[in-house]
Amino acid sequence: MKGPFTILILTFLLIISAKTQAQFEYYSLGEGLSQANVRCLLQERNGFLWMGTQDGLNRFDGYQFAKFRREPKNNNSVAGNYISCITEDKDGKIFIGTINGVSIYDPRLNHFSKLTIKDTINNVNTVGSVSSILIARDGTLWIGDYYSGLLKISGGKSVRYMKNSQAHNSINDNYITSLCEDEAGNIWIGTFSSGINKYNIETGKFEYISKGQVNRSGLSSNYISALCSDNNGNIIIGTTNGLNVLNTSTNEISIYKNNSSHINSISGNNILSLYRDRDSRIWIVTEGNGVNVFNASQKSFSKIFIASKSNPAAEEKNIMCVYEDVNGNYWFGTSTSGVIKWIKNRPNFNSYTKRENRQYLSDYSIRSIYKDRENNLWIGTDNGLNKISAKSKVVTKYFNRPGDETSINDNKVWTITEDKKGNIWFGTQRGLAKYNKEKDSFERFINKLGTKETLPVFSIRCIYPGNSDTLWFGTYGLGLFSFDIKNGNFHNHTFTNKNPDAKKDVVIFQIEEEQHGKLWMAAASGLVAYDKITGDYQRFFSDTKDNFSTQSVLYSFNIENDSTFWLGTLGDGLIKFNPMKKRFVSFTQNDGLPNNVIYGILRDRKNNLWLSTNYGIARFNTKSKNIKNYELNDGIPTYEFNTGAFASDKHGNLYFGGIEGLLFFYPDSIYSNTNTPKLAVTNFKVYDEVKYPNKVHYDGEEIILKYHDNYFSFEFSALDLSNSANEYAYMLDGYDKEWIHSGKRRYAAYTNVDPGEYLLKVKTTNGDGVWSEKGIIIAITILPPFWATTWFRLIFISSFTGIILWIYSRRVKRFKKETERQILFSRKLIAAQEGERKRLAAELHDGVGQNLLIVSNLTQMGLKKPDDAQRHLNNISETIKESIKDIRQISRDLHPYQIEELGVTIAIQSLVSRIKESGEIIFHDFIENIDRHLNLDESINLFRIVQEAITNTIKHSQAKNVVISLSYVGNKIQLVISDDGIGISGMEKSSEHLGLGLRTMQERSIALNGNFEIESNNKTGTTIKVLIPK
Repeated sequence: MKGPFTILILTFLLIISAKTQAQFEYYSLGEGLSQANVRCLLQERNGFLWMGTQDGLNRFDGYQFAKFRREPKNNNSVAGNYISCITEDKDGKIFIGTINGVSIYDPRLNHFSKLTIKDTINNVNTVGSVSSILIARDGTLWIGDYYSGLLKISGGKSVRYMKNSQAHNSINDNYITSLCEDEAGNIWIGTFSSGINKYNIETGKFEYISKGQVNRSGLSSNYISALCSDNNGNIIIGTTNGLNVLNTSTNEISIYKNNSSHINSISGNNILSLYRDRDSRIWIVTEGNGVNVFNASQKSFSKIFIASKSNPAAEEKNIMCVYEDVNGNYWFGTSTSGVIKWIKNRPNFNSYTKRENRQYLSDYSIRSIYKDRENNLWIGTDNGLNKISAKSKVVTKYFNRPGDETSINDNKVWTITEDKKGNIWFGTQRGLAKYNKEKDSFERFINKLGTKETLPVFSIRCIYPGNSDTLWFGTYGLGLFSFDIKNGNFHNHTFTNKNPDAKKDVVIFQIEEEQHGKLWMAAASGLVAYDKITGDYQRFFSDTKDNFSTQSVLYSFNIENDSTFWLGTLGDGLIKFNPMKKRFVSFTQNDGLPNNVIYGILRDRKNNLWLSTNYGIARFNTKSKNIKNYELNDGIPTYEFNTGAFASDKHGNLYFGGIEGLLFFYPDSIYSNTNTPKLAVTNFKVYDEVKYPNKVHYDGEEIILKYHDNYFSFEFSALDLSNSANEYAYMLDGYDKEWIHSGKRRYAAYTNVDPGEYLLKVKTTNGDGVWSEKGIIIAITILPPFWATTWFRLIFISSFTGIILWIYSRRVKRFKKETERQILFSRKLIAAQEGERKRLAAELHDGVGQNLLIVSNLTQMGLKKPDDAQRHLNNISETIKESIKDIRQISRDLHPYQIEELGVTIAIQSLVSRIKESGEIIFHDFIENIDRHLNLDESINLFRIVQEAITNTIKHSQAKNVVISLSYVGNKIQLVISDDGIGISGMEKSSEHLGLGLRTMQERSIALNGNFEIESNNKTGTTIKVLIPK
């Protein structure tokens, strides 16, 4: 039995239609805008939307704002904060009009420069308070000033046109409000109080049109607020008293004013701004009376409803300007609410939702949907059944009424279907029911088997009507049943001895029959096939390598053909199944699905699959495997959908039910933004600090970093202002081996990147989910430290090689000198040895030899004179003693025997004592006992050093005093011999010219592993120091 009330839904459908055709988004201070009064808008060629406010310039990438304000001490900042107009030249530079002049922004350099000019007529070198800027088709720059007339800049020359009452063809007002160019290239100038001026490009003279002008139809007001041209060559003129359309061919003016009795008249007379969109429609913004679109052919106006943010049912009254972006979205600047975006070309989704104030459906948690052969739409919910009549557009609600057997048996309606006779059947929480169309009531069916045995109440989750008089339905807990429509009996196909495993298939969500008569079921135990003839069950599982768990719960499936089934799972995404080969292929969030829970699967006429999930709707292209996801911003009523709540009708419309309403649409009418968005890197950081504030990096640019800047991150944006669900992938070529798919995440970071050259590549999908063939490529060079640079390495190698060669050369030279020194020393040594031999020979000859001769003679004389023998023997004895003494002295000189007998210390003391006796030089000796520190050879070398030093001193120094010190200090034997003589000349003490004695001392010191030093000058004498480590 139907509920107590029915509701006409015509008004509801109109509201829904308006809601689905338009969607508004709001951006103000809370979203990052610099100020809420937006006076001008421009989308430049790179895709950014620029917004001029009364307090700063804003650049919007679709996600966030970059703000630019005047910095008094920075000449490269914008000229002023009050932005009146924005335009772009053919080179992509942005011209910004402010109350402090014109700034030119170069996007590549992230640099503002202030326009300065030299006026050849009025000698004015600044640009004042700018109201409007026009860049003509020939490249001429025209600037309207609030106080200083019109400025023309062309070919590097500038001319300012100002009112001159003495000149007939001068401009007639210095207060310029607006500019536009007609098809012939003439410039039209709106003024504050003097109508409009036309600058004739051919003659270079001005013509006037004003209110009440003689011999021509005049304007409705001389206050011109806005100008633009239409595609017919007319000039559209906005004034404070209506809209004027000037036909430039006839000079006729048509005036349009508000007429409250005419629904198609303009909504207000005070025009604030005009805009011509890409389809040549003229948009008129009125003060306090909204926005109009002008239809010139019909001479009528259409009022555009722009919803207020604070009250969506109310109109936004404070619109200042309008602009259309490349995707067909319209942007409205307001005086108090920032900017409003109207997504006109949004996907054409329709919905019944609980967000509306009135309760149109019995409940908005949708459980089942069916459109019958009479096009009535049935909607089952958690609380009641709804029927929307195709003819009357009336919604009728049905509820279970306790005690009324003609009411539906339960308010939770899980499934709806229609048999071949047109009967509507319902599976509810408490069993099966049929709708009686004539009585508008319901018939309930007792749960009984053919044996008359009563079954427990069961929940019917799905019904398949088949092609006979049998209904097949799946239950929640009792498995598969059939119902004989003729006799009203139920048959259980689960609990049979033939199919013991069928006890597992107790929860069934969907049933379909394929052409061979086999029933396929989506069950909690997976995909199940049932042979109606044999009664056999077959379960299909994948092997583990296909990533499809044998425990997957199936919510839904769609049969494409005998070899392709598509399965919706609880948590394992979408599965493609080939029943012939028993092969499974899965598609998950990693492949682009919005969620891995698939509630429903429907196929459209282009063979795309539409999937309801736990996070929106997805369209899956079965050929390309491309996935397009739809979210709340696209117009769907809810993120979360419900099991079993999906259906299609004979017209191709698709229906999905969720926890917050019903979604329905015709797939071919869903708008897809196929434009490939431009990309840019909008922020680059090094160690989380912005390296280039407000700088945008475009394709082909280069970023150079120092070697220690090897931790960097960056943000990137698809400059698609439609809020499309763009997905991104990036790759640092030279570091990454493959693309990194980041989904909707728009940033990436890299750490510890080695110095080198890299290519940062970023790509994105378009609004249809198709990846762009070419993204952006930005070169990143990390400079090596100076010690790792090529030039440093070359210098280092060259220097190292030079040092090695220098060392080698020095060693060769030193070796040659050492060889020469050794040769010279050997020669001197041979000469010294020869001299010593001569001395010994002379001494032996003159001393021992003479004595022996005397002995021989005395012996002869004693033999001849025996009487004198005694005397001669005495003389011989004395002579022999003297010879022995001489021989001992010679032997002592050749080898100091005291060293072996008494030690080197006593030997040196003995040497010094003998010399002291000569009395010629006064010797002072301080000699410690060092015998235990030296062996015999070392003692002889040290003795010879002392002996040679004393001999040289006696022979050459002319000294009066000599000090000899021998001690053991700090593990070293130290010998110091100093005198107060005349010293040694520099040439004699250099290593190349040392005398034989000094050289001998040096060589003996080296033999002792010691150090030999000489300090000498003609004032302080000579000091010889020998240090011998021990």
